[in-house]
Amino acid sequence: MRMFTLVLMLMLMLMLMLMLMLMLMLMLMLMLMLMLVLMLMLVLMLMLMPM
Repeated sequence: MRMFTLVLMLMLMLMLMLMLMLMLMLMLMLMLMLMLVLMLMLVLMLMLMPM
């Protein structure tokens, strides 16, 4: 019985860790996308500036 509970706890911990990792990855991806958009906007502004 104790072993079973231990395994359950371990599984729960693993699931939580996986969820956290996924969330972190999503956040990183969003940040990268934002940075890319900002860079594109800057380039556009620089290109339009001399006009």
